[in-house]
Formats: sequence, structure tokens, C-alpha cells
Amino acid sequence: MILQKLLKKAYSSRPLLVMSLIAALVAALFGGAFLPVNAALAPVITEVAVRDNSLVQFRIDYLPANTEFTVTMGKAGSGGYDHVMAHFTTAAAGSYTYWFEILTDVKNDPTADVRIDNHSGVSATLTFKTASTTTVTTTATPVPTAVPTAIPNSGGAVTTSTSSSVKAVHVVQGGLVLIQISNLPLNVVFTVTIGAAGTQGIGGTLIAHLNSGSTAGNSAICKFEIPTLLHTAASMDLRMEGGGYVYVVTFSNVTY
Repeated sequence: MILQKLLKKAYSSRPLLVMSLIAALVAALFGGAFLPVNAALAPVITEVAVRDNSLVQFRIDYLPANTEFTVTMGKAGSGGYDHVMAHFTTAAAGSYTYWFEILTDVKNDPTADVRIDNHSGVSATLTFKTASTTTVTTTATPVPTAVPTAIPNSGGAVTTSTSSSVKAVHVVQGGLVLIQISNLPLNVVFTVTIGAAGTQGIGGTLIAHLNSGSTAGNSAICKFEIPTLLHTAASMDLRMEGGGYVYVVTFSNVTY
């Protein structure tokens, strides 16, 4: 009662001061627990699975709409500030699941750090386990082999090499594709694009540039990231073009 009378008396003479004191008291009691109704939640990363100690799947909740993020990875304790591993762009706000390659430097470590950042104040980090939770069998499903036949390119006539081989050997649905190449023409820099099935990769998303090297009979397995816009597509076309040579692989967007 005495406090009530004092507050009434003070309010009648200095209302602004009293209101400020009340606001300060509420803030002290509740520690700023009241947030604006439209306050955005920070993204949260959850580890889902690891394949062959080389690929990790994350579910990322509370992502904002129409935002591009950079994915980086590093040793545990680094906060993920190390190597750039991938980029992804959201459509609608919400939760998304992605596969990312595990940084070579941390594959043999028990844990590692991953970070996503849009470079505009929205970021999240997670310390995750690198040990495999499942194993991939790459021979279970037959995959198509590219036929290096005449496909329109920017240079006009296409020169082909019937001894060359370009084929998909492993796919992580919505994540990446492993392409096995052999006997490519020497010292050619290929532009790699991925587009919707039926487009032969023409006008698709630029993924990488690949140098065939100078060794006869060259052979390698290359990892390419599946574009965000095709994460849910049933199949797609990968195109390698350079030096008058064109190779196209159509592959299904299913994990095998």
C-alpha cells in the first residue's frame, strides 16, 4: 500500500520518470525475454547422416527465404572458419536438407565444425561427428555412359573421340554426382554445366572447369555439386564442353 501511494504521488508529478522506472523493473525481472512477434529465429543445423566418411547430411531449420549461404568447414574448435565447401540458395523460408562433402583435412578427426553464413548477419555453426553412419554401394544400379556424338556447341562443328568415357558412378540425391572420366583429349579445359533433363546441359548452371591434363589415357573421378534448383528433379543432364569436344551424361537424382 505504501509503495502504491508513493507511485501515485510520483506519477502525478513526474509521469515519464515513473513509466521509465517501471519499464526498467520489468526488463530486470524478465531479462528481456519478450521478443517482437515477427522476430526471426536463427538457423539451426542438425547432423542427419554420414556416408563413407566423405559425405555428411545436415538438416537446417529456420532458414530465411530467397537467401544464398556459403558453407565452410574446419577442424573442431575453428567455428567452421576454414575452407569453402559449397553454396546453396533457399526458395521459401523453412527447413532444408543438404549433403556436403567432408573436408579432407578433418575426415580422420572424430569431430569437425561446419558453418553457414549469408554474410549479412545470418549464420549458424555445428560441431558434427565424421564417423560413417551408413555405407554406399556404388555398383547396385547401372548408370548411363555418355555418347560423344555431335551435339551443338558454341564453337560450331564438334570433334568426337570414340575411345573416351564419361559416366556417372555415384549420386547423392540433391547433393552431388561423381563422374568417372577416361581417355579424354589432352590439355583441354572443359566447362561443366548441369541442366534439366532433355536440355543436354545447354544453358544449365555453371558447376566447374575441368582440365583434362597432359597424360595419355588419363582417368579420374570428379565430384560436382548438383545445383540448388535441381535438388528435387528426377533426373538431369551434365555437360562437358571444351576444345570442340562435347560430352553429355543424363543421370537419375537418386542415391546409389
